[in-house]
Amino acid sequence: MTDLTRYASSRDAIGAALTAAEYALPHGELHSLPEPFYLIEGDTTLDDLVTTTGTIAVIGALRVTGLVDFQQSGRPIVNLIVTGDCTLGLAYVDAFLCVGKTLHVGTLIADSNWSGGVFVGGDLVGHTVINKDIGIEVDGNVHAQVIADCDDEEAARRAVPALYRDDGPDPRALYLALRDSSAAPQPSAKAKPKPTPTPTPKAKAKPKPKAKPKPKPKAKPKPKAKAKPTARAKRSRR
Repeated sequence: MTDLTRYASSRDAIGAALTAAEYALPHGELHSLPEPFYLIEGDTTLDDLVTTTGTIAVIGALRVTGLVDFQQSGRPIVNLIVTGDCTLGLAYVDAFLCVGKTLHVGTLIADSNWSGGVFVGGDLVGHTVINKDIGIEVDGNVHAQVIADCDDEEAARRAVPALYRDDGPDPRALYLALRDSSAAPQPSAKAKPKPTPTPTPKAKAKPKPKAKPKPKPKAKPKPKAKAKPTARAKRSRR
């Protein structure tokens, strides 16, 4: 069992915290919540959440990295109330699960062996959702890769063959098999967009130095033609 003693509280304190968070219970009245009472204020991450009775109220968001197991051996049953988002991996819920915003799950097995219900104020997002005789009310949209509602046996058998034994569906046995094999899908984190590589500035090619034009050879001056000697007039002798 998960040790929650550090969060021990009272019905009145939980009522005041829910009122301050403006969260109205979707499934009953404050006086109907069973003891012991645990109040967690602020966004919280737990390693696991395994218990059989009591009321756990989270004023904020809750993330459970390990197993969630609310198996009942009788009444009163577990009430988990989360006013914000809730993220679970492999969860067996024979209980009341109330989420104010979005519920993210890897595999949710909702099994009303005793009683319970799932109430989601936002979207239900997950890999596998299995429902046997339990109400699942979602105000937003359901985004799940695999949905097996045991009210439709043929479709549920096709969706999750391992859910069925010779005498019908056995959600608890499936949960234990997934728990022991550690094969249950985990809620997938959104892939972070790959950073756009910064283009490496191309080095500008250095302009080739212009070849200096070769000096044209100076034309040799043409030799001046020698002046022809002027013929002297011959004097006639007298």
